[in-house]
Amino acid sequence: MKTSHIFFGLFLSCFAFASAQTIDNLETITPFHEDLAAIQKGDSWAFVDKTGSIVIPYRKDYVWNEESDLRLGKDIHGIKYPYFSDKRCLIQQEKDGVIYYGYIDTSGTVIIPPQFLNATTFANGKAIVLKLTKEQLGTNDLLGKEMVSYSYDEVIIDNLGNAIEHVSGPEHLVFTKSKLRKRPRIYSHFISDDLLAIKQKNNTWKLHRIAANE
Repeated sequence: MKTSHIFFGLFLSCFAFASAQTIDNLETITPFHEDLAAIQKGDSWAFVDKTGSIVIPYRKDYVWNEESDLRLGKDIHGIKYPYFSDKRCLIQQEKDGVIYYGYIDTSGTVIIPPQFLNATTFANGKAIVLKLTKEQLGTNDLLGKEMVSYSYDEVIIDNLGNAIEHVSGPEHLVFTKSKLRKRPRIYSHFISDDLLAIKQKNNTWKLHRIAANE
């Protein structure tokens, strides 16, 4: 009986060593957020769990945004890195020269497809995004082209991408590669679960309570 216990213990030890995983040649290893840590190799990032196993494979479309919201762009030794908040992480996708933003969940599944001109991280089930609107104006018979107007609104979305409140806009834009080479800014940020600080065009601020939470 004792001998069998010894062999069983040796088996478990060998299994544990065989199951151990080493990931080397990493450029960045970040702190954990919601039980996931980002690791960087070259221009790609992946996420590992607390056992050190890669649970979301390397990809190049992660994004962080230091411009619009104080919650954005976690920093370690001056390096910005992607992270999960409310089980959502920002990603980006380029379409026809324009970059759109969306979100994946903690399984790596695209839960909100890239469709926004800018976006913040989630907090308390909400994020702020710039939602694009395309309006068909008619057709230019001389050029044989459709006439289209583009605008965007700053809105609050839930964790499935549904708009729950309008913040500001619309802002009209000329939809060209040169015009949108730099993403439009988001001018509001949460200061509590229900309160939003919105920067006005005259550089003053407006305090807004979110009606959806009343």
